[in-house]
Amino acid sequence: MITYLGFEDMQAVLGLASQVESLFGPMVGVADFEKGLEDCLKTGRVLGCKVQNDVCGAAIVDRDGNELCWFVVDSGKRGLGIGARMLEKVIVELDPGREMTVQTFAPGVPEGEAARRLYMKYGFADREDGGLNPAGIRTVIMVREKK
Repeated sequence: MITYLGFEDMQAVLGLASQVESLFGPMVGVADFEKGLEDCLKTGRVLGCKVQNDVCGAAIVDRDGNELCWFVVDSGKRGLGIGARMLEKVIVELDPGREMTVQTFAPGVPEGEAARRLYMKYGFADREDGGLNPAGIRTVIMVREKK
């Protein structure tokens, strides 16, 4: 079930974050990240996928910027359609009448191929270089045109 997560889900989301630190950079134990995540959970900006009360995916949205800020699916649950269902919900929750953006892996980054395919399937296209993320991996800003 795709739903908004609350502060009670903080540890589960941190568990997901720990799985992707090699791709995104340090998060767990980083005060700024944890405080930001706490704020997002408390203000209804974290969508999550729960299966039998286990959090197996999370997405942070910024409605003002119409942006998907952070997106992760449990490594043991990838390939099951969870990411697609979550992205569909994100698109509905953001404003389809405005451009939507996401910063993700640049073309040619093998670890990011699945994420790029998912975003492209839902109408996102590369717009501009996003620089290096905190893990030192090249990124790109992808945009989904307004509908």
